[in-house]
Amino acid sequence: MAALTDEARQTMQQLGLDGTRQGEQFRRQIEAATSAWRSAEQAARESAQAIDCSSRTLSQRQYLLAALVGMMTGLLASALWLCLAPAPRLQNVLDAQQLAALIRPATAAWKPCEGK
Repeated sequence: MAALTDEARQTMQQLGLDGTRQGEQFRRQIEAATSAWRSAEQAARESAQAIDCSSRTLSQRQYLLAALVGMMTGLLASALWLCLAPAPRLQNVLDAQQLAALIRPATAAWKPCEGK
């Protein structure tokens, strides 16, 4: 009976040691997995920040490009309109001497106004 008790005690101690080793191994695996998850989380955050920054830069470039295209289109349309417009023709030619001769009789009848 004593031999059986000693054998049972040794078996129990061996099982305890095996359980402790398995527990330590499991704890190390959990810590390694946790560390991997944390590094993956950090990498995901950095990627999200890089994507956010590049999307803001891209939208600013698009607004700038739209403004430049609008201005260049306006300038080009104005330049083409001015180049393709017909040259203005002078239809009324005024002779200053003839105009003065026509106006002189009407202005001669006016009386000068006296100031107050």
